Amino acid sequence: MTSRAALPPEPSVPLRELLAFDDGGSLRLLLAPSGRDVGVRGVAVGDEGPARSLDGCLVLVTGAPATSPEAAVPVRDAARRGASGVVLRAVDGVAAAPQVLAAAEEAGV
Repeated sequence: MTSRAALPPEPSVPLRELLAFDDGGSLRLLLAPSGRDVGVRGVAVGDEGPARSLDGCLVLVTGAPATSPEAAVPVRDAARRGASGVVLRAVDGVAAAPQVLAAAEEAGV
């Protein structure tokens, strides 16, 4: 009988540490349903196609800003594909759309 040793987990950086590097204040955390210590293993930009796994990635969404209800679609898609978190473009002085916040909370990203 042969047993396999468990593979070590892929290295990751807590979201908290990534946010700490934002000296310019360009990132603002709106919601962290999985907590600030969720592990991030990589970054994906835009829609890289359904074949690419987003497991553990922080996804930088292109297209609709957080103020647009349509931005809920890429948030749900990224979560379904395993993303740790999603970054959306903000519009100064305008709050994120409730649909987008609800999608992020429901999906855990």
